[in-house]
Amino acid sequence: MGPFPPFGYEYILVAVDYVSKWIEAIPTKTCDRKVVLKFFKSNIFSRFGCPRTIISDNGTHFINSQFKALLRNNRVTTRSLCIILHSPMVK
Repeated sequence: MGPFPPFGYEYILVAVDYVSKWIEAIPTKTCDRKVVLKFFKSNIFSRFGCPRTIISDNGTHFINSQFKALLRNNRVTTRSLCIILHSPMVK
């Protein structure tokens, strides 16, 4: 994607409802736990209620103690995807 506007946003945080395919997305300047926590509290939990399960790529912003506590306190389970990066073979 790109080029990005000069506002400093370099990331897009996206949540997709597994059943309805509804998308919630926000541009962000950083990709850290604070942004993810605020996004889930403000954009997901407060608007749609707590999901049963969150599926993530197991990035550090999804496996930190604050995020785990938020999910545990709201009885949300987690599942992670197995991300495999393939490199082209070089001769």
